Amino acid sequence: MNRLASNQRLGVFALLAGLSATASATPSLESVRVEIRAYSATEFEVRTQFQLDAPFDGGQHLSHLALLDSDQRIELLVTTADGAPVEAVAGREPRALRLLVTLSDARPEQYEISYRVTSPRTGRVPILVPELATTRPQAVVVSLTVPNGYVLAESFPRFEEKGDAWVAVLSNVPSFVLIRIHAGEARSFSDRFLTAESLTNLLIPGVLAAFTAYWLVSRRTRAS
Repeated sequence: MNRLASNQRLGVFALLAGLSATASATPSLESVRVEIRAYSATEFEVRTQFQLDAPFDGGQHLSHLALLDSDQRIELLVTTADGAPVEAVAGREPRALRLLVTLSDARPEQYEISYRVTSPRTGRVPILVPELATTRPQAVVVSLTVPNGYVLAESFPRFEEKGDAWVAVLSNVPSFVLIRIHAGEARSFSDRFLTAESLTNLLIPGVLAAFTAYWLVSRRTRAS
C-alpha cells in the first residue's frame, strides 16, 4: 500500500513537472501589428502580424478567439508564416469564432492572420486574439486606413492621424475595434458632436454645476 501511494505521488509530481515544462516553453507576444482597411462603413479587411519572443515546439496548437455579433461574418480567412500557408482550423462557437493554428519549430517566430469582416450594423471589427500574453507595454500597434472620400467619425480605441492612416498604440490585443466612417462631410449633428468624448466633456461640467448650485442653495437655506 505504501509503495502504491508512493508511486502515485511520483506520478503526480511527474505530471506537474511536465505541465510546468510545457508552460515554460510557451512563447509570449513580443509585438503585434493589426492593420485594418475599411472598404466601406460595413466592409473591412484585417491583417494581423504576430511576433513571438521564442519559437513554438513542433506540433503545438495556438488558440485564437474572435467575438462576433449575430449578423457579423468573417470570410477569406488565411494564416501564413514567412509567406507559406500554415495549418489552421476554424470553428464557430456561440457568438464567437475559434481558430486553432498549428505552429512548428521549423517555422519562424512570426505568423500572420488575414480575413474579411462584414459588420452591417455597428462598425465593430472583431480581432482574433491569441491565448498569449504580451511581453511589454505598448506592444500592440493598430493602424486603420479609410477609403478616399471618407472621414473617421468615431472609433474605439482612440486613433491619432498619422499621414494617410490612423494609429493606436496599446498594451494588449483588443477583442474588437469600433470604426464609424462616413462619406465626405455628410455627417449628422449627432455624428459630429455626440461622440463618447464630447458627451464626457459635457457631462463633467454639468455635474460640477449641479453640485455648486446644490451647495449654494443649501447654504442659503441654513442661513435663513
